[in-house]
Amino acid sequence: MGKKANLCITDPPYNCSYEGGTGMRIMNDNWSDSKKFYQFLLDAFKNAYGLWQTEQQFMFFIPMPKRLIFLMLLSTQDFIIQQLVFG
Repeated sequence: MGKKANLCITDPPYNCSYEGGTGMRIMNDNWSDSKKFYQFLLDAFKNAYGLWQTEQQFMFFIPMPKRLIFLMLLSTQDFIIQQLVFG
């Protein structure tokens, strides 16, 4: 097995049906079933968790309106939330 990561930075889908100024949309960013979206994020975060060293940093970008679902997801797993930065 190779070396594990010291840091994971990601920008997961927000499930907010984003549309840019040019009219372009992000694929799979509008899940009608919020439970499936939650499970998708949970599976992705669990997979990432197995790829980095113990007690390393995990940074991700989320929109303010969706912050609670992300925090709830992390709090139900082995993640330890030490700092939140809102811009």
